[in-house]
Amino acid sequence: MQQASWSHDGKHLAVITAVNGGAPKMGQPSLPVVRLSIWDADRAVLAEVSLKDDGRAFAYAKKGEVFVQRIDEARPRSLTSDVNEKPASPSPAAAPGTAGSTPAPAAGTIAAPDDPDKKEQFSVISFSRDGAVLLATTKKAWYAIRVGDGSRRSLMTLDPDKEETSPKIDPIGWSPDGEGLFATWSARDTWERGLVRINVANGEMTSLVKDARLFGGFRFSRDGRTVVFTLSDGDQPAELYAADSGFAQIRRLTGVNEWIAASRTLPRSELVSYRDSDGKLLHGVLRYPVNYVKGQKYPTMFEIYETFFDNGFNGRAAFLANHGYAVFHPSVNLIQTRPGEAWIKGVTSAANRLIEMDSARRPRQDAAALHHRRPGSERAVEPVARDVLRAPAARQGGGVGALRERRPSPAQQRGREHRLRAAHPGLVRQVSEEEGRR
Repeated sequence: MQQASWSHDGKHLAVITAVNGGAPKMGQPSLPVVRLSIWDADRAVLAEVSLKDDGRAFAYAKKGEVFVQRIDEARPRSLTSDVNEKPASPSPAAAPGTAGSTPAPAAGTIAAPDDPDKKEQFSVISFSRDGAVLLATTKKAWYAIRVGDGSRRSLMTLDPDKEETSPKIDPIGWSPDGEGLFATWSARDTWERGLVRINVANGEMTSLVKDARLFGGFRFSRDGRTVVFTLSDGDQPAELYAADSGFAQIRRLTGVNEWIAASRTLPRSELVSYRDSDGKLLHGVLRYPVNYVKGQKYPTMFEIYETFFDNGFNGRAAFLANHGYAVFHPSVNLIQTRPGEAWIKGVTSAANRLIEMDSARRPRQDAAALHHRRPGSERAVEPVARDVLRAPAARQGGGVGALRERRPSPAQQRGREHRLRAAHPGLVRQVSEEEGRR
């Protein structure tokens, strides 16, 4: 059971359930059928579902097209049927929006592309409070779609080619009056994150709160005047806070960290940027040993998975940092079916960056790197390196945090990887097997 949701009056409960779709085809698993149930009515749908506030209508996306249906209707109605149809002539302006408290989106249409692989693929997000407008997104834009006539306007344009460098923006929900949308905002290359409000009428974005702290779990009251959320400095466990809708007054509701401050010391964290052996820019999170002293040698532990960016309290890292270890969570550019190769390319480059930062030096043979098996992978990859990287004595202009943009030459990079492979032939054997399967 998924997406259980009560109507505002408490009389309707809607749930999404998955049922067996029949015997599997040869070589394929049995595919579940997703079903939306409202009261005694069953509607077969195949994608995410958004319910209207009163529970009397729902919207969903199927094969990239947005459909809406009231529970007393026999068939759904498409709101984006023109997207996948190439018009014979320029489309006229869409009809004005129907009456309602939510501002009607300006008339607009989207030209159907010649290349079928580049057609707009919509995802349904949520209805406005009065159900008059639906927020839907594609890889290229956010749209406010008028439910009455399907007219839509673009709220925000996106560039898929710049996704990795553009701020990450995720919708949260509508303001009660339907005039604004709330969304989380996060930079891609630095710890800058927070909450923004988007004006539905003109697409203007206003920052409500934005800084290096770690925000999450935003929930607005029914009248929209109060918001509850979690907040952390990035090192301590998050506390629960409340604020007014404009974030002029913020107050803490819990005191989880008071006993920690009285009896424990937590490591501080830093965002580290580096490039893997393919030249791709990656980021990782470094947590310093507790009571770190610049220039002193520390063993460094690498915890390996896929992508790391945000900091936040990590109990495992806090334990290691309190026992004299530096802990680094490096990102890798994961290569499907060849995770070992990806980890070698990413993690060795991350270690080189720490060497350049003077927070680590040459590998020693008395410690280990942690490794997480990726869910769904066919085999567990051996630990990437059973080494400890020790910090050197401080030298002028060095020390942790003294980042230098100098990168090793390709020859130097190949030499370092060759030495690592020579020291760990088991890892090389696995990479060779993966390359042979390409």
